[in-house]
Formats: sequence, C-alpha cells, structure tokens
Amino acid sequence: MATTEMSTSTLEEREQMFQKDLNALRSAISKVNPDEVSDDAIPTNNALLRGTAEAITANVHWWGFDINCNEKLTQDIIAGVTGTQALGGLIGGALAFTGVVTGGIAALLGAAFAAAFALKAEEIKLINNGNGVNFPISWLQLAPVISSIPGGPSTIIIAIMAFIHPVRN
Repeated sequence: MATTEMSTSTLEEREQMFQKDLNALRSAISKVNPDEVSDDAIPTNNALLRGTAEAITANVHWWGFDINCNEKLTQDIIAGVTGTQALGGLIGGALAFTGVVTGGIAALLGAAFAAAFALKAEEIKLINNGNGVNFPISWLQLAPVISSIPGGPSTIIIAIMAFIHPVRN
C-alpha cells in the first residue's frame, strides 16, 4: 500500500513540476521577440553541464539528428533531479550547436523537449540499460513538432510526446 501512495505522490509532484515548468515556458515565450534573438543567445559549448558528469550531445545525420544523454543525465531525468530549465538549456544548446535550429526556436524547442523528457521519465527508465538513452529524431518526426509551435508550449510538448521516443545507447 505504501508503494501506491509513494507512486501517487511522485506522480502528483511531477505533475506540479510540469505545470510550473509549462507556466514558466509560456511566460518565456511571451517575452521572446524573434527579431531580437541572435544565435549568440544559445550556448554552443557542446551542451555540457560544467562540474558534473551529466552530458548531452546532438549529432546530425542524413536522416535527421539524435540527442544522446549519458547515463548520469539519464538517471537524473528519471529521478527528477535535473531541472527542466537546465535540461532545456542543454538541449537548446545542443540543437543550436549542430545547426538543426538556432536562436529563439532552439531555446523554445529545448524547453519543450526538457518538459517532454521529464514526462517520459518512466519510458526512459524502461528503455535505459545502464548506458543512457538516445533520441533519434528523423526530419519527418521533427516536422509535426515544428508545425506545432504556433499552438504554444502544450501543443509542442504533445507533439514531442507523440512522435519522439528514446532508444538504448
């Protein structure tokens, strides 16, 4: 019985964190003027969190690109330790570094991917085999995510949840 209560509590806590992050994302979007955002606004240091072993990389391929999370970052996403702001910065930086998207769109997609990854914690936990996870994203999978941008943060997150899934490293 205690396990059920703990799971419900954890789920409620994650839902509250998601709502908080979604509200912060909405607030950030309302303040972004695409004409004023330069490519320099996104860090391009290969998206490595300094002082920790957490790392994320993005690689471009002919079929699309992939976002690769090492084991430390994967475990922190599962545990809810890595905040979505930090993770969003990492993902946005990785996307900008590879040139997949840049500027305000990279920051927006980074935040949306971070929120979706937090919601996918159980899926990530099931897939992970101790080496981290990889999110291969084809150009066809990215299309509905990009087209969902005018619908706002929740539609972007829903598109990511529907079309993008982790695989083992």
